[in-house]
Amino acid sequence: MRKPCIICGDLTNGGTRCDTHETELQQRKDTARNTPERQAYKRAMYGPYYRQQRKAILATATHCAICGHAFKQGDKIEADHIYPGNPLSPLQPAHRSCNQRKSGKAL
Repeated sequence: MRKPCIICGDLTNGGTRCDTHETELQQRKDTARNTPERQAYKRAMYGPYYRQQRKAILATATHCAICGHAFKQGDKIEADHIYPGNPLSPLQPAHRSCNQRKSGKAL
């Protein structure tokens, strides 16, 4: 179903923006993701300490720390920071979907 673009009113291919405005939005998002500040933050959050701890957590993980369900074969498992935004925070195993739902909030 074609809907009007929320910016200019032209008909879309079913989204909220026309092709022109969707492209502009993606370019703004890409630019925001690639700032030096963002890259420095990611290096701090996911550097050698994180990778070492993540490896140990995932090797012994049996249950999701967020929902409490046991991991099944094929589940996507992540190492979640207990205190979001703190690179030295302890990690806990979590389903990818649980971790994304939790987002940047502490439990």
